[in-house]
Amino acid sequence: MHLDPLRKNLGNLEEFKRTEKLRDVKDALRRGQKVRFQEPEAVSTDLGLDWKLLYQRKKVITNPEDWWMECARYAVDVTLDPETAHPNLILSEDRKSVRWGDTRQNVPGNPGRFDTELCVLGCEGFTSGIHYWEVELGDVTGCKIGVCRDSVKRKGVSTQSPEEGYFTLRLLNELRYVTLTSCVTPIPLSETLQAVGIRLDNESGKVTFYDADNRSPLFTFMDFFMVEVRPFFYTYSRNPLRIRPVPG
Repeated sequence: MHLDPLRKNLGNLEEFKRTEKLRDVKDALRRGQKVRFQEPEAVSTDLGLDWKLLYQRKKVITNPEDWWMECARYAVDVTLDPETAHPNLILSEDRKSVRWGDTRQNVPGNPGRFDTELCVLGCEGFTSGIHYWEVELGDVTGCKIGVCRDSVKRKGVSTQSPEEGYFTLRLLNELRYVTLTSCVTPIPLSETLQAVGIRLDNESGKVTFYDADNRSPLFTFMDFFMVEVRPFFYTYSRNPLRIRPVPG
């Protein structure tokens, strides 16, 4: 007898829950009518075109000849800046080669000249884009090549490390090459390098060195070049270090 009121109350509770659910659904529908959904962006359905682009990218990456032609596209005509050259460095008339001399030349001591380190910069400064040039080592016995920020100090001794704004490959002897990272990084080679390609990509902040004759990469520096960057040369060899034309 006492269970009847309880059953009645439970039935009322279930009815109340159903009513509340219906009310919630109606409210949600009313809110949905007021919402404006953004139109989806159109996407390409031309699978042939997408595949063609993918194939072209793959071709550039996997075909060395095509890749090298890309480098040649970005070739720049680098010349040496005599206003930056250390007094013991001798530049050729065409400003394409530099060698060390044991006699200190009588040159103006302008603020842009290196007075202690045996360095010279390229005339060209780069702040954007991709640029490529090649340096012929020949019989050079010791040098550093690469790029540096235009703001590097020109007076006194320098470690010429990335922390100071230098990104270089160093030749220590005929078969020993290192990159001057925070800690020196050796580059194992089976034969002497004859020429080095340098590819500067300002947009992605990369400097990559290549064996310019067999077209293989040697090392890549990663940095963010927010200032002007210039080609960099350091030599203590009597044999000339030469900037050579990039083959087409």
